[in-house]
Amino acid sequence: MTRDLYNNVYQRYDPSSTEINEQLEILSKKCPLLKPYKNISFEKINVGMNYNYFVKVGESRKYQLKILARKGYPSINKIKATYELLEKVDINYNTLVYASEDIFPYGFFLYDYINGSIPEENWISNFTKVLEEVHSVKLPSFGILDSTFQSSNIYDYYKNIDQAIDASFGSTFIEPYSIWDLVEDEFLDHFFLYDTFSYMYEVAKTLPDTKPHLCHGDMSKNNLLMQDSVIYLVDWDEAKSHIWPSELARLLYYTDTEHHKTLYDKFIKSYPSTLDDTTIKKIITLEHIYQHLRNILIICIGNTKSDALIRIKQKVRQIQLLKV
Repeated sequence: MTRDLYNNVYQRYDPSSTEINEQLEILSKKCPLLKPYKNISFEKINVGMNYNYFVKVGESRKYQLKILARKGYPSINKIKATYELLEKVDINYNTLVYASEDIFPYGFFLYDYINGSIPEENWISNFTKVLEEVHSVKLPSFGILDSTFQSSNIYDYYKNIDQAIDASFGSTFIEPYSIWDLVEDEFLDHFFLYDTFSYMYEVAKTLPDTKPHLCHGDMSKNNLLMQDSVIYLVDWDEAKSHIWPSELARLLYYTDTEHHKTLYDKFIKSYPSTLDDTTIKKIITLEHIYQHLRNILIICIGNTKSDALIRIKQKVRQIQLLKV
């Protein structure tokens, strides 16, 4: 009997305005960092998949609040592990000052507020300079920073990429679920999935044996802020252990194809590396297939089965084009 995956996940936290206001009031009274203040207010930020607010003391913004919309996505353990690694890096970032699974169904993060603006001009060169420092943090394994999935080398990482996909969803699923279960539940064809994973491993075997390092994981100009000529790198939800072309892959994946060459050339010009162009593009292809497969699961999570099947066809086609 096939399943509708929509019913096997902890449903998205979707409070009414009354509910969220009540919980924000509880937060202001219970959170140790906020309790001392008598004039707390919250200013909504309409960005991202989670619920984001500026926390104001009087008229001044003091913190930034992120309330999780999905269970374990990102996990508090992963974020804490990321910030422990950031202590080794000589860069500026939005400091995590408090994290808890209390008050809201799936928890929240509290960060110091950065009164900065997005540096539109030369943002890629600014971003890559900061990434050089981030990438200086060498790590023993490829994978997720909370240890739910790790591989000793890049070949094993892509050989077991199905496990990496499964682990990337944290505790979203009520019952254990693998991307392979999409075959049993008639979302995907078995040969397509098997052939895709085989292709990824065969490509991975042609890559040089490169050691992993800390990666930001979400290269976007929106995650770079400038305050008084100081650059801050923010939003570490997608941080992982990989190698630097994965940063460029993420940027290109969420950019219109017509701009790919321009962004690629700007990145390569700004970032010093000994990797050849062929290797870089292979890693980008592998990471794009990885993102497509993750998005297939996301489609199944967020839609009824009939709607999901319609949207999955496009992702399958995109993966097939990458394998040509």
